[in-house]
Amino acid sequence: MDAAALNVLQHAHEGRIRGRLRERLHVWKQYTDDTSILRIIEHGHEIPLRSWPEAHHDSNNYVPEEIHGWLDEQLVKLEHAAVLRSKGEPVGACPHVVLAICVVPKGVGSWRLIHNARWLNKFVHHVPCTLDDIGSFCKILQRDDLLWGLDLAQAYYHVDINWRHRTLLGFKWRDKYWVFAALTMGLSSS
Repeated sequence: MDAAALNVLQHAHEGRIRGRLRERLHVWKQYTDDTSILRIIEHGHEIPLRSWPEAHHDSNNYVPEEIHGWLDEQLVKLEHAAVLRSKGEPVGACPHVVLAICVVPKGVGSWRLIHNARWLNKFVHHVPCTLDDIGSFCKILQRDDLLWGLDLAQAYYHVDINWRHRTLLGFKWRDKYWVFAALTMGLSSS
């Protein structure tokens, strides 16, 4: 691994997360010529839609009052990391699709933000991929495939959503609209 790639990994936790892959596109091109991977890195993930969904607005699930401060802090952190956008393109006043959010317990005294994409997933082309055991994993491997064994915290947030599709990943919190600009857990094509 070259020094530039190592530097990206060492500083991935600092500040902005989204966009770092695209900044190192030249490094990725040294390791792969797979056009589907390079297209996602350069232009962001395009949600594979069967059809463009109609406008939709879900209400949030119940978020306990004692969690509101935690959720406010998380949204600020995610906006600082460029994972969320609260203004500017393509949001404007209201995203095309506004999905529900909620929080669920994650360990003792910790929470996880959930973006419920169940409604949107009805419009997403499903590409089956199951890795139930090592045998099914070995069936998809091909000679000279590259494998990585990294467990990056917030790995989804490193992958941009194509700017045209961000308006499909909206939510509302405290009378303010947000969109995910990076992959979100719950989107079936993630």
